[in-house]
Amino acid sequence: MYWYGYDNSSRIRELLDFISSMIVLSFAFSYNYIIHGRSELVPAVIIAITSSFALHEFAHRYIARANGAYAKYRAWYMGLLIALVLTIATQGRFTFAAPGAVTVYTPWYSHEIEASIALAGPLINIAIGFICLISSLFTQGIVHQYLRIIGGINSFIALFNLLPMPPLDGYKVFRANIIKWLVSFVFSILLWIAYLLS
Repeated sequence: MYWYGYDNSSRIRELLDFISSMIVLSFAFSYNYIIHGRSELVPAVIIAITSSFALHEFAHRYIARANGAYAKYRAWYMGLLIALVLTIATQGRFTFAAPGAVTVYTPWYSHEIEASIALAGPLINIAIGFICLISSLFTQGIVHQYLRIIGGINSFIALFNLLPMPPLDGYKVFRANIIKWLVSFVFSILLWIAYLLS
């Protein structure tokens, strides 16, 4: 997820915001495994968060800067608190996957540029989810479980972020190009269903 706005604070704050978000998301997605005695799968969750969250936000940042925009990650601490509360309240069965966003500032704003930046993150998650799903068909044991967890979390992050509601990525893509949004959203739904059914 990302939003437009100017922020001149330091790189140290960006790093702290990023680390805070990673810690909370890792806890949220691993909590269910921990309370059910499956701590051996926690490293898979950490790998999944690194790929799903970090690469998602870096994709926003990269495309924004490629378009000549200023971009930095900022944590949304209320969102992190909501994630913690929901995770504990539902015993890890559900969490809130909106820990923060890449802030973007550009003097030549357009819906097309906004949509390109917004779509970059979910597309990374879809690609990782798809690769893990295919790879899991040819593996067994702990490797199979790791691929399922990594791919499943990526597919969830993609689907959640493509919901057409502000301030999520899906809203920005939907507003600029409904066809691009529909194709990516349907694909994310199918990918998520594939993980649920297999």
